[in-house]
Amino acid sequence: MAKLTEKQQKFADEYLQTLNAADAYRKAGYAAKTNATQRAAASRLLTNVNVSAYLATRLSELKLNEKMSQEEVIERLTNIARGTPTTTAFKRIDKTKRDDNGNPVIEYDTETTVAPDTGSQLQALEDLGKYYKLFTERQEINARVGPVTITDDIPDKGVDEDG
Repeated sequence: MAKLTEKQQKFADEYLQTLNAADAYRKAGYAAKTNATQRAAASRLLTNVNVSAYLATRLSELKLNEKMSQEEVIERLTNIARGTPTTTAFKRIDKTKRDDNGNPVIEYDTETTVAPDTGSQLQALEDLGKYYKLFTERQEINARVGPVTITDDIPDKGVDEDG
């Protein structure tokens, strides 16, 4: 992979954080006269061979780290089925306050412990039962079969009549 310029590197890293090309273009230090020009230039930069290769590599690395393993899925379903409480941090966006970049400020409220509701527990139990093949679907089949006739139409070649 070819080396990125300093601005290209900053653009790509910003883009990976926000997935907003125009914003990443501006934060990387590129200048454009209008928003439309900024969006167009950012779009062209995304198609740059070196930038797109870097983004593809980084995205695949991030996806590998974010992918939930089969064991983790089973573990989380088990915790839900058992009603194990989880801690959740609630956040709210204060639109009256702005950070240095002009974005609304996100404030985190207190953490709250929440237990799964009965519906979630039942769904998790059902999903686990299906995974472990605890449930079998039974189907009743009614069929009428007429009399069976067996016809021996294979010639007796090479068979000695004496036995």
